[in-house]
Amino acid sequence: MIEIKNVTKTFGKNSDDSFVVALDDVTITIESGAFVGIIGESGSGKSTLLNLIGALDIPTKGSIVIDGVDVSTLNENQAAKYRLNNVGFVFQNFYLEQDFDVQKNVEIPLILQGVDKEKRKEIAKETLISLGLESKLTAKVNELSGGQRQRVCIARALVNNPKIILADEPTGNLDTKNGKMVVELLKSLTQKGITVILVTHNMKEASLCDSLIRLQDGKVVELDDEI
Repeated sequence: MIEIKNVTKTFGKNSDDSFVVALDDVTITIESGAFVGIIGESGSGKSTLLNLIGALDIPTKGSIVIDGVDVSTLNENQAAKYRLNNVGFVFQNFYLEQDFDVQKNVEIPLILQGVDKEKRKEIAKETLISLGLESKLTAKVNELSGGQRQRVCIARALVNNPKIILADEPTGNLDTKNGKMVVELLKSLTQKGITVILVTHNMKEASLCDSLIRLQDGKVVELDDEI
């Protein structure tokens, strides 16, 4: 369970013109295994909220408790360890290593975890096969289509057996067909008990989520269904 309580996130100094309130007293509860969409205009706080849940940043005020762990109190090293063992990230721009083949890209989280070389190769291969990429194990990133690249990103996010997948506009660089496929793939992960949180501008994709959180100017303005 993810419990976000009275979270405010600001950037800059209060006296500066650059001062921004990205999130303003946000309180949300997300049950484990849910497929939740976060929607809203650009600048509404969607990515900021995702970064806080993923322990990439800490709130200015409030707390974020995930399965009993208050991630908002973790120091830098603790947060890095938490992310590595509990969270998988899927981004719009893929962030794949161009010089690595597909399998090596997927092994990266396991390398960071210190997993034995043969074991991590086996895990990466099995994960890629489960996503229909068995013919692309030794391919380089520039040999893949956009949809294939995003599936590689999802495989990379899955190899460390995360409790949570955070997907920030994962279909932004994909065509409609591949975008729908990626969202359906993310939704299927909840059958394994993984909580999936999707940031999107696409309402057709958002309609596939179990529930939606709508943000406006850093506030939750609409919560469709109890999460």
